[in-house]
Amino acid sequence: MTKHLGIRIEPTALHYTITEIDAEGKVVAIDAAQILKIPKSQQEGVALAHVRTHVSSIINEFGVTTVGVKASENNARSVNVPRIHMEGVAIEAAHSSNASASPETLVTMAAALSLRRNQMKEIVAGNVDHLAVGEKWQSLSDKHREALLASYVSNMRGY
Repeated sequence: MTKHLGIRIEPTALHYTITEIDAEGKVVAIDAAQILKIPKSQQEGVALAHVRTHVSSIINEFGVTTVGVKASENNARSVNVPRIHMEGVAIEAAHSSNASASPETLVTMAAALSLRRNQMKEIVAGNVDHLAVGEKWQSLSDKHREALLASYVSNMRGY
């Protein structure tokens, strides 16, 4: 059984899930669904170092093999540059910790799961448990669901 890290970043928080996925690709456990707060008062460089340190620590603590980072959508109305920088730092931290990593958008995740984008939105909203996680799925926030889906798709791709 392998462990996977899913990350969804906001400028003030890093939402992450640690999941165990069996050889058949079934999510068998959600070991953690946590939020790491990033203080607003920190300058961007300090915040990036904060993200890097914590992502590396999580990977090492849990023995994570793959990391999926829910990336900003390409068609977003406004570009959130600090978020994009943090996503890049999270991916770099994964590679530095000898874990494979990939950025995933709703569109790329939908394609990997042979779904349409609107179906992905229903899954993220918690209306559909596409991965058959069970009752735990409903208790996750939408950001944690995005993180879990990103880690699942990253694992599917073999990154």
